[in-house]
Amino acid sequence: MTDTATPPSLTEWLPGYVADELQPEMVEKWVDATQTSINTELKDSVDTSDFTDVLTVAIREHWTAFLAGLPQPEGEFQLVDAGKRLARETASLKYPVEVIIKIYRTALQSTWSYLTGFVSELPDDAVNHAEVLIYFWDRAGRWIDNSIGVSIDIFHTERARLTASASAKEFEAVRDILAGEDVDLKKASATLGGYPLSVFHTAFIVDTSDPDAVSDLAKVGNEIGRELRAAQPLVVHPGGRRIWVWAGTRSEPHLSLLDKVDTLARAHKVRVFAGTPTAGLEGFVASFRDAERVREVAQRGSVGDGLMRYDTHEVIALLGCTPDVDRFMRRTLGDMLQSGENFVRMRETVTALLENAGSVEDAAKQLCVHRNTVRYRLSRAEEVLGRPVTKCGPELVIALRHQQSFHDDLVSDTS
Repeated sequence: MTDTATPPSLTEWLPGYVADELQPEMVEKWVDATQTSINTELKDSVDTSDFTDVLTVAIREHWTAFLAGLPQPEGEFQLVDAGKRLARETASLKYPVEVIIKIYRTALQSTWSYLTGFVSELPDDAVNHAEVLIYFWDRAGRWIDNSIGVSIDIFHTERARLTASASAKEFEAVRDILAGEDVDLKKASATLGGYPLSVFHTAFIVDTSDPDAVSDLAKVGNEIGRELRAAQPLVVHPGGRRIWVWAGTRSEPHLSLLDKVDTLARAHKVRVFAGTPTAGLEGFVASFRDAERVREVAQRGSVGDGLMRYDTHEVIALLGCTPDVDRFMRRTLGDMLQSGENFVRMRETVTALLENAGSVEDAAKQLCVHRNTVRYRLSRAEEVLGRPVTKCGPELVIALRHQQSFHDDLVSDTS
């Protein structure tokens, strides 16, 4: 802080002025005028009744502390206690930090209006008017700037504390619901920031292996809510490089709306695992379990960034990966499990054909190859299998999907 000595011409005048201004009736007059200015400035954006009392005390403490130090050289700045409470209260009411800045800037303008009016009424021979204005403006400007700087730090500290506390309470509430605990729906909804529990729920797990992408998880979670047209998604931070998300909707959403989420997830280097939309408290849990199952499939395989939906992997997720299922896969695929690029392409082609109801045309479009390429690979697969693909039944596509999901390492050799 810059030491600013009192100008010699004001040395005798200032103590008397300060003593007069510190009289209770004069202080209250100044507090009322300043608070009226602040209320007028904030009326369109803030309900000032939320913190009328703390604002009144803060104005009073600021003015009396400023006046008391006015005749002295400036020392190290200390924000008054009520100023600290005002910053914390603004954060707790979830108002933006700009409200604090506006309060102090309005107070400075009010001070200047008061001062210019006061000085204009002083006798010309009482004191040098220009020196009074310059001295006051210099000291008041630094007081306000310092008050804003310290208040902003307090605001952000309080906001972080409140956010962490709210996040912890949300996690505990969600954990109890997922554990099947008896919960009061109204209380639980209030703890979850008003998220409704009686609607359709679509749960998601969003994770990343990239430390630099962790900050983007919530962004993707909020985008999920927008794409499903949910009023406000519930985003829970369980720890680690992942978040849990629930999108609540009045009607069952179409998951095709999530196509943009797949693109966004890839751009931000994150993975999104989607459960199926299900209604009510049971649906809140069931959809999350779906997301967990499809994430487990991805964890066992080599799934990259993007969106992975439970409804397109349901059978594979339910079967899981057990020795019995692995034996089924090996028995069904036989020599098609051989390594090498040709066998990789063969399995991809058979899978595409079966998933497209046996249409060579649609399989070719999906694989971006010529129809004759599909026919050639299909004939080779039938030679290996010893029977027509179209007569193998659903077990063939299940075995292929299981291999692709859990045992992609079997074909890492491309010799």
